Amino acid sequence: MARLMVAFANKSSHDASRRIQRKHLELARQGKSSGGPAPYGWQKDGRKADPAAAEHIRIAQR
Repeated sequence: MARLMVAFANKSSHDASRRIQRKHLELARQGKSSGGPAPYGWQKDGRKADPAAAEHIRIAQR
């Protein structure tokens, strides 16, 4: 019985993983963020550079 329950749980996990991957791909094709914090150097909206952080990145690059 335990093996059967594990099999069902694995299928459910695989199905959810497939749906999430498909949604992330769809958002990427639309140019949208899939969530999470904005990368360093970007404002919270994820579309505009943060001037202060961008300057730090330029200095570090040099």
